[in-house]
Amino acid sequence: MKAITLWPEWSWAFSRLDKMVENRGWMHGLPPGELLAIHAGAYIGGRKGLVARDEGMAALVSQARLARWQISGPTWKLGSTTRIIQKPGREDVWIGGPAIRTSAIVAVGRVAQGPPAGAELGWAVPGCRHWWFDQVWRLPTPVRCTGHQGLWPVAGELAEQVNAQLDRVAG
Repeated sequence: MKAITLWPEWSWAFSRLDKMVENRGWMHGLPPGELLAIHAGAYIGGRKGLVARDEGMAALVSQARLARWQISGPTWKLGSTTRIIQKPGREDVWIGGPAIRTSAIVAVGRVAQGPPAGAELGWAVPGCRHWWFDQVWRLPTPVRCTGHQGLWPVAGELAEQVNAQLDRVAG
């Protein structure tokens, strides 16, 4: 299995919301049906600091709105920590910096040829290469590890930990 490291707010959207597409400037080259581990990088917003965290969270909230999620609470501002995000027919989800895991594999997705039936297209950013998934499984316990740029192999003990949880949640 290979993995991709995303900024933590986007890996959270895969594991907690209905994000089924990764937006990139390049294609992964993986065949449909291949499993891809989704790793949360070290810093929300891609770098250290409150400003980066708030920019990352604001981008997530903005994209979630395009995907028809409703955000309750005040406008995201410096130092905000929690809010509730809702979508009709879905369970309410708390959003916030402390709730978002970092430096861990949080989910595994199955690569699809294109958007699966019923996929929320609001997550797809125009002008990007879209990596579609037809299924995403959230791991019950994030597997702590350091990520890498590009696609990277999940091997050894790390693969064993991911696969053991995947077997439980995917059947």
